[in-house]
Formats: sequence, C-alpha cells, structure tokens
Amino acid sequence: HEIHAEVGPQSGSGVGPHAFEGLHEVQVGDLEDRTDEAAHDEFNATYRRWHGGELDLALPGGESAQQVLDRYVPVLDQLRMRYLDDASWHGDIVVVSHGAAIRLVSAVLAGVDGHFAIDHHLAN
Repeated sequence: HEIHAEVGPQSGSGVGPHAFEGLHEVQVGDLEDRTDEAAHDEFNATYRRWHGGELDLALPGGESAQQVLDRYVPVLDQLRMRYLDDASWHGDIVVVSHGAAIRLVSAVLAGVDGHFAIDHHLAN
C-alpha cells in the first residue's frame, strides 16, 4: 500500500515517481477488507477522535494517529530538506496519498482545526 511522491517529473529532470517507505494509507488492522457499516462507523468514530486530539488512540489491531504521523512526517521532512531547501532545485514535489492519511498529516502540520478537517472531506 505504498504511495508515490513524485519529484520533478514535469521539470525535465528525468526524476520520476518513487515509492517512499512511510507514505501509505492508515493501517486499519482488524477493519482491513471489511466493507460493513459497523467497520466504517468504527473507523470514522476513531478518525474523528484523532482530529479531536486523541492521537494515541489506535484502531483495533491497527495504527494510532501518532503512529501515522511518526512514519509519515519524517518522509516529508526528508523530501523538503533534499529538494525544497536546496536553492538549486527549481522543480515541484507532488505527494500522492490516501485521503485519511494525508488529511490527518496536513491538518496537524498546518494547525487546521480538527472539526474543519472532519467537515471538509478530502477524497482519495
């Protein structure tokens, strides 16, 4: 379930898509492959609590919000330092990810109010 961060593919740099360990969807544990309403309700309830500040709450058999942040944010930091902090770099970095993970990470990093993040769904 790894997601790609694309580094400068439009810039003519010859650098294409790369998979980075840590940039993947929320690991939902016991809810994986379940499509029933109870599973969706449990995920959504936990996800709302994450955005309410309960970052150490884990999905049953899965990750907590803090675990998502702990694996995801360092990859973004590495990309920033390698490319965006380099004055000679003139390209873009595009990170493609699943909605739940990227919405959580972006809300926390940008200081977005949790209620706003929940009310404004970011689709896959």
